[in-house]
Amino acid sequence: MIAKRIAYIGCGAVVERSHLPALALSEGFEATLLVDTDRSRLQELQSRYPSVSTTDDYRSSLDKFDIAVVATPAVSHFKIGMELLKAGKHVLMEKPLAVNAGQANSLCELANRKNLLLAVSLVRRYLPHFKLFRSLLQSSIVGELERFEIEEGGIFNWPVQSIGFFDSKRFGGGVLMDHGAHLLDICLWWFGDYTALEYSDDNQGGVEADCRLDLKMQSGLHGSIIMSRLRNLNNNIRVVGKQGSLSMNLATGEITLAPESASLSLVGTPVEVMSTGAHSGANLSLSTVDLFKIQYAALRGAIDGVQDDAGKLVQAEDCLASIALIEQCYANRQPLPRPVW
Repeated sequence: MIAKRIAYIGCGAVVERSHLPALALSEGFEATLLVDTDRSRLQELQSRYPSVSTTDDYRSSLDKFDIAVVATPAVSHFKIGMELLKAGKHVLMEKPLAVNAGQANSLCELANRKNLLLAVSLVRRYLPHFKLFRSLLQSSIVGELERFEIEEGGIFNWPVQSIGFFDSKRFGGGVLMDHGAHLLDICLWWFGDYTALEYSDDNQGGVEADCRLDLKMQSGLHGSIIMSRLRNLNNNIRVVGKQGSLSMNLATGEITLAPESASLSLVGTPVEVMSTGAHSGANLSLSTVDLFKIQYAALRGAIDGVQDDAGKLVQAEDCLASIALIEQCYANRQPLPRPVW
């Protein structure tokens, strides 16, 4: 297997803590170029990866890589992505792919025209408990779906290397653009398209740190998504059907099934039901590095043309609907009611 050469454009925390450690455990790739406008950052990383070249401008080193992982602030994704695709490079874009649907569609069209891979790091689709939860919903184990409640958030403590997260001119948005890239993608992946929305957030001129989205889906299902960087939420997904409910703890990956009846059959196999009426599955969570390793295996499989459903790469077309939904949220924004202290 000939190793594909990877350039990392933007060398912040996600590259340092997730991408590079996962790549070191993956076959079929080698890191050949680190790109960042902060020279001190490059020096710090090169002290740990001395064989990897560094530059502050990827355009001067296009001969050094086959694939680019783009982990710059979101507003720059479109310009950088277009330049890389025009140069004939495969691209793995950190989420979000772009800050609006027009940009996302243009990137997809160019990648298809050039026959290049354009993937997005929506890594939750690779998690076994997210796949299991989707399969359980599709099995109608809780009957016809009626409503869903999703909450994710906590006091922000991610070790950022720049202020991009908090600058609307660089990131394009706040918690909706960040957490929402994952949660809205998962919501549409599980439940299909929507017909109506109501969105509110606490933005008063910067980026939103607290928001709420209410959706009505084409199926008739309705639900809410609450995200925050300011307060500790329950970090849980709960879906209610006519025959019970299904919940997932986003922190542990634990799935809980609470049927209406005292007995239950899952794909022909009896499932033990606790006296409380709830059945808890095993902890299916993975470390972040393990999760990114799965993504690199999917990337290599896509390059080699040997993908299967279990290891299918999340490509740009998969997230077009969620990007359009994020754009619609911002376009229809209402102020989030303030708490009464």
